[in-house]
Amino acid sequence: MKTSKAVKFDTEAYFSALECFDDLKLFKMLAKPFKFNTSYSLKKTASNIIEQLEKPSQLAPEATSLNLLAIYSSILVCQNSTISVVELDSNLSQELDKITNDDVEPTLYIQNSDTIHQLRNGVRFIGFSRIKEGLVFSIAYISTATTQSATEKKVNYCSVFKPLKKDRFEIRVSANIPKKDHDYVKKEVMNCFTDEVGMRFSIILTRSNNICFFKSILNFYNDQGSGRADSVIKVGEYTGKDATLNTSRNKSMCARSMEVSNLDGNLEKYICRAIVIDWKSKDDKDYKTTLTIAPKKLHWEQNSCNSISLKHPLSVTHVSRLLDNVIARSI
Repeated sequence: MKTSKAVKFDTEAYFSALECFDDLKLFKMLAKPFKFNTSYSLKKTASNIIEQLEKPSQLAPEATSLNLLAIYSSILVCQNSTISVVELDSNLSQELDKITNDDVEPTLYIQNSDTIHQLRNGVRFIGFSRIKEGLVFSIAYISTATTQSATEKKVNYCSVFKPLKKDRFEIRVSANIPKKDHDYVKKEVMNCFTDEVGMRFSIILTRSNNICFFKSILNFYNDQGSGRADSVIKVGEYTGKDATLNTSRNKSMCARSMEVSNLDGNLEKYICRAIVIDWKSKDDKDYKTTLTIAPKKLHWEQNSCNSISLKHPLSVTHVSRLLDNVIARSI
């Protein structure tokens, strides 16, 4: 990873932005290879690293602002989010892969309470960072939140991630944004991204298609040996109750519809609401990632499942491998 170029951003604002993710554990894990001086709290970690950047040490030559920005970008990509995957023409994909940190001055959205209230609601391009796994385009979504005591501006961070040498990009909408707004925010983030790459790099993303995950649900169901479908939610068509239908292998498998006897002996029909894929890292048993694939509005039409939900991912590589698996099943 490059370390020579100076990155101009407010380090205190950097850690203020990190508070939105509330994941010091992931930050410490990503910061360890660069020998950043982390601590038990984000405030103490911020103080240590600000001092470390002001007084560089030969013992930690990679503890630089550029690598700090790369860590931020990795956390941004790995936050709990709804992901929409867009298929790219291979030529356009190669053009995007050529973008480097030298092409765009890396920036960071400064989360300052004195300036946030002056910003218009909507999306705003923050900046760009190239990490080893791919390209991260950071985009802020600014909205007005009303509480019992006041009305205030709220900032959530979304991103577009382009894995290197993969013919796709991924729109990530923060799970902190109300679900009812996700479709709108996704569209605005997509427009912001395509405008930026079009204006900055003359890359016009006209030949792109959303990837449908409908088939991947069926493929997980058909693959009895996949071992990934740990729990699947069934919802009663009339009663609204949840039920888990277990196979003889003690794994919950997805079914498009099934009739089940309730406690009274009456048959109730259940339809699949979602498939939930859980697993834990071998190195960290407490860090479990969950990916949910669900047909939109509980319907099974083939074009109604164009996004997936992700919680507690371990790393960008970890997420990318999972998406490769899910996308392969959706084709």
